[in-house]
Amino acid sequence: MAMMQFPRELPVDAARLVAVAFGVEEVQEWLEQPGGGRRPSGAQAKHENTGYPMWNVGVAFSSTAGEALGTAAVSIACMERPAVSMGEVVQFENLRATVWSGKSGLGGRFEADGVVMPSKVRRAAEPAGATS
Repeated sequence: MAMMQFPRELPVDAARLVAVAFGVEEVQEWLEQPGGGRRPSGAQAKHENTGYPMWNVGVAFSSTAGEALGTAAVSIACMERPAVSMGEVVQFENLRATVWSGKSGLGGRFEADGVVMPSKVRRAAEPAGATS
């Protein structure tokens, strides 16, 4: 049996999830400490390829069947703070999970290329041609 290599990026089937936003916050930049360890720098992290500020959108996930799946922060890079409000249903562009193995066990995070603004998201129960 082959061992899974870490870190590993996995696509997420966002069409099978309902994400309800509960907040947005800046992602903090972390500094490596001499002798090991890390600490927050006090500055907002920037995306390594685009240089855009990084944001965490806090969401509660459930399946489209109504099963509660838990909460998570989804990291996205964009110039302005995402305009989502508490309790709004949101969708993410190219949602993926990155998992890794470290000294304290497995870790992971969710990332996306962007967040679809709530006014553009249809309710899961609406047919494709329905309007609100």
